[in-house]
Amino acid sequence: MVAQRSWNLLVVAHDERELDSFRSVFPELDVGGRFYGASTAAEAMEHIASLRAHPAALAVLADHRLGRGALTGVDVLREARMRRPDSLRLLMGDEPPGDVEQAMLAGDVHAFLEKPNVVRPLADLLRR
Repeated sequence: MVAQRSWNLLVVAHDERELDSFRSVFPELDVGGRFYGASTAAEAMEHIASLRAHPAALAVLADHRLGRGALTGVDVLREARMRRPDSLRLLMGDEPPGDVEQAMLAGDVHAFLEKPNVVRPLADLLRR
């Protein structure tokens, strides 16, 4: 039997309730690693940089809308690709934004997860 990969999960969402929700279900995903939450793009970049050399795989789940700032979830995932090319980059939102197809073709985004049902598809992706 092949050992399951250990994942660190970074969730980027401006809504603290959403971060708390993911934080609470992370242990149930049973993917090892640790949970990291970020409510701004700048905070997300700090986590990505600090996890650069971490042996566990990194999955970044970014909300397309990140509040009032000029950056979007696609911008965060594009930066994650540059800093941590081996990361699994996932975008979530109420509906796919117009730029998600282009971002997927460029390799910045691996998958789009539609809210509110994000946890089960996330778990499936991490267990592949």
